[in-house]
Amino acid sequence: KLEGKHEADCLLCGEKLYIKDMRRYVGNHLLHNLREVEDRSLREGIEIGADPCGWCGLGGCKTQLTKKQVRNKLTAVIFSSCRYHYQKMVYSKAAVLTTTNNCSNVPMHCPTCPPGVNGQP
Repeated sequence: KLEGKHEADCLLCGEKLYIKDMRRYVGNHLLHNLREVEDRSLREGIEIGADPCGWCGLGGCKTQLTKKQVRNKLTAVIFSSCRYHYQKMVYSKAAVLTTTNNCSNVPMHCPTCPPGVNGQP
């Protein structure tokens, strides 16, 4: 996995960003797509599918949100196959909207999905 200060190109538009900022940036592209608002910054031929990854915006990545006890507190832990997954993201902070974090774009449990082998959704 890449470190937060590693620069990488957005796979949807080519903009160079720090990995730690990619999820929030890609969330803007995903929101445009979800609302069927034209996103002129997308590269030629790029289409966002029905189940895009929150980190890279493409399909095919697998992400799982689990909860575990850390210091007597239930904490969200995210596992992802995405190469842009920022492992040091703090879920509780990322899920809160602020003036600098105007897109939460965080993994969430699907209420219709069956539990995984570990018993968690």
